[in-house]
Amino acid sequence: MDILMNLIDSNPVLFKISNNALNEIKRLMDSLNINPDMGLRLGTKGGGCAGHSFLIGFDRKKDNDKVYHINDIPVFIQLNAIMFLAGLEIDFEKDEFSQGFSFNNPSIPSNAK
Repeated sequence: MDILMNLIDSNPVLFKISNNALNEIKRLMDSLNINPDMGLRLGTKGGGCAGHSFLIGFDRKKDNDKVYHINDIPVFIQLNAIMFLAGLEIDFEKDEFSQGFSFNNPSIPSNAK
């Protein structure tokens, strides 16, 4: 079952993080000895014809962040990025040749991705 994060309790789901992605985030936090005052940062970069790229990393809370918690992991999102993350699905995929986080946003038309 995926862990769902709500923007506000009464609003629809903002985005989903799969259990595979959550397990990898926890593994990375442990193996990299991420400082307890840091959390997961989700955001976007770019725009224009190529659209937005999704970003994921570890960071400290900033003044303009909305803070969520998933299984005791703080998740920081700058307020100006929230509208671009609506509907986002984050997964972690691993096979014998590659591994990485994948980002899919079914709310964006396929010709705009």
